[in-house]
Amino acid sequence: MNIRDFLNQEDKSGKLSKEKWLIKNNIEAYNLVINHSINNNISFKEKVYLYIHDLNDVPICKNENCNKLPKFINKTLGYSNYCSNRCQSTSKEIIEKRKNTNIERFGVEYTIFNKEVNNKFYESVNNRSKEDKKLSNIKRKKTNIENFGYDNPNKNPIFIKKRIESFISSKENHKSYTINISLFQKYEKNIKIDQHIKINNTTYLNCTCLVCNQKFTINYPLLHYRHKNNHILCTICNNPSNNHISHFHKEVIEKFINIFNIENIIINDRSILNGKELDIYVPELNLAVECNGIYWHSISKKDTNYHLEKFNLCKDKNINLFFIWECENIEYELNYIKDNYYKEIIFNEEFKIIDGIKINYSKTF
Repeated sequence: MNIRDFLNQEDKSGKLSKEKWLIKNNIEAYNLVINHSINNNISFKEKVYLYIHDLNDVPICKNENCNKLPKFINKTLGYSNYCSNRCQSTSKEIIEKRKNTNIERFGVEYTIFNKEVNNKFYESVNNRSKEDKKLSNIKRKKTNIENFGYDNPNKNPIFIKKRIESFISSKENHKSYTINISLFQKYEKNIKIDQHIKINNTTYLNCTCLVCNQKFTINYPLLHYRHKNNHILCTICNNPSNNHISHFHKEVIEKFINIFNIENIIINDRSILNGKELDIYVPELNLAVECNGIYWHSISKKDTNYHLEKFNLCKDKNINLFFIWECENIEYELNYIKDNYYKEIIFNEEFKIIDGIKINYSKTF
């Protein structure tokens, strides 16, 4: 019997993989095992396995996108094919194998497309009684107490500390991604996107403005919102914090000046209505315009009588107040005011509140 057959024979006690036993009982086998492997950072059991299978070093993970070392199981089974469950599930070989199995069994590549499988799943979920769910929850809590000392692992101070540490490290060492032109090229209107970075599941874009030639950073949701509503994308040219005036408010002011050809207007005045603000006020015309954002002037942020009360306050002071909403066509609304205002608009006292948000008032000319 040669040395490889000797080490590979049935060994229930595991003595053939123990360093001390081989030194004492078969020094030749021990020397061959030690001298065979070039890796000195592995256990003696692993060296025995490598010698038996004539391997010089530990095999790497079979996932084509990973170079990590898999876990050693034992002398009989050797190493795992993959270093983690994630690598196994994302391996092309496993994906193809899974697809072929699903096609043989269910006729589709993915079981989600099989109605029979889906129906069985939903039936089993819906047929679970309340008692079964309670027993399942009790069992889960019992297991958590045995393993972690708490009915919920998130209550464990060690878990909380690890979560905080991982959050801080992920924030400091965020992962940078190469730019995906196909995803962001539609946003490159008067800006140049240099790089996009992902921090805690939020994408931030480092950009250069082609108008002011300044560099700025903007998060993806804000970029998408501005692009969708045809707003200026640059956070320097269009900074919401400047003078506490929103882009929508600025747009209304600019279009109001152009359409009415009036420059003598008062902005954000609080003196006329005793503390209540008028966004745009023209004293010579007794005309005021309110710029109502959809969010900040919704029923969740303003009382349902808020706009009506402001209108009545203006009426008492002989001021005609108009409301322009963020979702409306600004030019159309302003042109409507201009075309009809000089015909001596008389406001009736009939008001309606639609969904608690927008006031509709009737006009007679």
